[in-house]
Amino acid sequence: MTGSTATALPNYGSGPRGTECLRADGRDVVYELHVPAATRLAVTATPLTSFDLALNLVTNVASCGTPAATMQCLDSADSASAGGAEQLTFTNAGAARTVLLIVDGYAGNDFGSFALSVAFQPIATGDTCDAPVALTAGTPLLNQTMVGFGDDYDSSFSGRCEFKSDLDRVYSVQVPAGQRLVATVTPSGFDPSLSLVQGATNCGQAICLSGTDDALSNGVERLQWDNVSAAAQQVLLVVDTTNATANGSFTIAATLSASPPLVTGGSTCTAPVALDAGTFVSTTAGRTSQFDFFGSAGCEPTTTAPDTVFSVTVPPSSLLRATVTPDGWDAVVNVLGSASACGLTTDAGTFGATCLTSSDGPRTASVEEVTIRNATATATTALLVVDGHDVDHFGTFSITTEVIPMAAMAGDTCQAPQPLLMSGSLTGLTTAGYFNDVETASSCSTFQNRGSDRVFSINVPAGKQLTAVVIPNGWDAALVLLDGMACGMSATCFESSDSSISGAETARFTNSGTTDRTVFIVVDAYSSSSSGTFDLFTALTP
Repeated sequence: MTGSTATALPNYGSGPRGTECLRADGRDVVYELHVPAATRLAVTATPLTSFDLALNLVTNVASCGTPAATMQCLDSADSASAGGAEQLTFTNAGAARTVLLIVDGYAGNDFGSFALSVAFQPIATGDTCDAPVALTAGTPLLNQTMVGFGDDYDSSFSGRCEFKSDLDRVYSVQVPAGQRLVATVTPSGFDPSLSLVQGATNCGQAICLSGTDDALSNGVERLQWDNVSAAAQQVLLVVDTTNATANGSFTIAATLSASPPLVTGGSTCTAPVALDAGTFVSTTAGRTSQFDFFGSAGCEPTTTAPDTVFSVTVPPSSLLRATVTPDGWDAVVNVLGSASACGLTTDAGTFGATCLTSSDGPRTASVEEVTIRNATATATTALLVVDGHDVDHFGTFSITTEVIPMAAMAGDTCQAPQPLLMSGSLTGLTTAGYFNDVETASSCSTFQNRGSDRVFSINVPAGKQLTAVVIPNGWDAALVLLDGMACGMSATCFESSDSSISGAETARFTNSGTTDRTVFIVVDAYSSSSSGTFDLFTALTP
């Protein structure tokens, strides 16, 4: 049909705009649309004269508001310039309902005649969270496409959802109590995201248990979730896209396995729950916020997110490594030496806390790892506080603790370097789990080296030159050559190198004396949070 706003009044112009609404200050007309159950409404409005047309779709009269009241919209459209057609869609997954379509102009002088096309399309199974496709664990669904599906769940810029701005498709999977779900999407020809939602209502409100969009085009997206409740849970998997990818295909799969043992953490530092070595699953959901650490005294800052406390025992001459893997939320781990080191908690935060170490990775769902070293002859106890980076960061997580004798940490200190008996190559080494024992003085280098470091020693004969090359595997390594007597904090060096962000570093030392010299090679890092695997090459030449 055709219509016109030329003789209409601007009833719904400049005023507060609620969810999904777009500004439209021109003259407007309103149509009543009766949308059948389980049907998608598709509207196209094409100006017949050159003006900038806008569309807003609202639930009822109350949602229209007045010029001074807030308008709440189901969908809207104003992406084209003057004379361009506008399109919007609305998915009615429930019973038949009536909605109102406002055909408007972007600015006060935007009005004229237009052609209006309205179509009702049946909703396919899997198009919405109300009618998902059943996915059986262990039975992948192959050659899935987005053909015939709509854009029902739009971009979310906060929380755990990874909804995108185009076509999406929904699956459901049953997760028994005490089971771990691993869901994967393997695309061909496009870049998907994957979100895990509990309940159809939460899809529309963008409330997700987990979400991932880490891979690029054709990369596999993977997420993990543990059902720590006492009953089976049916969860929804939303595969979403950024661009219209009707030509792409994907495989979606789910696997179930037994979750690690469930351990409920303690509420305070004075009542922690002891952890043995091993892997466990826990949660901060339903807990209160006892700690609001400030970013000082070795602690990573946290907010009023729920938190929980564990205690671990570190045997003599050993180190304990703890790894926390959150299910789609941003976790923070702070380690304290005793209950008294936890400080005093008030409404404004936690004061006086002193942390032995801490971890807060660079992004949501980053794995957090802390290492506690006990160089004494008696066992010590430490407290692990698992917290959230922000107030809405909480949920299930896996925690793994392992004890490693210091004797197994070759090159952990200047006092016990790892000897190199000849020049050549060593591969598959790591600084992960090592400590920051070496920092060079400013006279030695212009860069800081506060990361985990590993110390090697090598004999350099008189008249020979030592060349050392470290090749890190995707992290920012630094390389330092120094005299063994100068090793430690504020060390002076022969030469150092940190010229690349993630590439190889090279340093050289020439023994111009008449006797052999022992040189320490320190593989270090610029950042305190940087460590990883590396290869080390050494050569002695005239």
